[in-house]
Amino acid sequence: MKRRLLIFSFLMLISQLHLVHAKGQKDPSLGVHGMVVFAVGDQLIASHLPLVNSKHAHQVLLAMRLDSPQHENVLKLTSMQKLITLEPEIFSLTALRQGTLTSFEGRLVDGHFERGGKTLFNPITIHVEEILLDQHVHAHPHAGANGSYYFVPVSKGHGLLIHRIGKLPSFDQIVSVIDRRSVKRNQVSTLKLNKGIPLTRANATLYLESQQLQLNTLHYLEFEDFLQ
Repeated sequence: MKRRLLIFSFLMLISQLHLVHAKGQKDPSLGVHGMVVFAVGDQLIASHLPLVNSKHAHQVLLAMRLDSPQHENVLKLTSMQKLITLEPEIFSLTALRQGTLTSFEGRLVDGHFERGGKTLFNPITIHVEEILLDQHVHAHPHAGANGSYYFVPVSKGHGLLIHRIGKLPSFDQIVSVIDRRSVKRNQVSTLKLNKGIPLTRANATLYLESQQLQLNTLHYLEFEDFLQ
């Protein structure tokens, strides 16, 4: 009987030590998770700026709203097709992806916040309405080929194409399209469009017509972060 009590006490002690260790561990996804901000119609959207082989190795897209009148002001700015980025406070990307982080503050920037952009609003509160896309960026050499895009429905007749970052060198691209299909919200799919070149106004018809898609706006294109 004493032996059983000793074993039970020992197991309880081990369990408590594990709990203390777990509580003391730092969330590895904590960081400044920069985003590009744009709009599809009157829906503001933020796209996490991914980086391969780091805590930022996730392509995350979220529908968001701001407090009035900032929301309306930012919608006007996005209609000018300027590059607008967000430098948020430090937060857990895991919590954002899991839906437990529903709001956070940050600095909204005209241009790239790490490349000399100018502050538009500081602070600004982002309210997360929905996670539209959450995909891991696989490290080279396990990454797939470039030229595939996630299709993300946003509203009836409108969607986004997000380039699936593949084998380096690669690129991050966000394009809004008119969708002539009847794709329901939350039905994210992957489309192989070309052999790994960005979509442009010159080649969009060639690659999108067979998918019953039509180019609307070229929102974002980044090469520098995905060089070999």
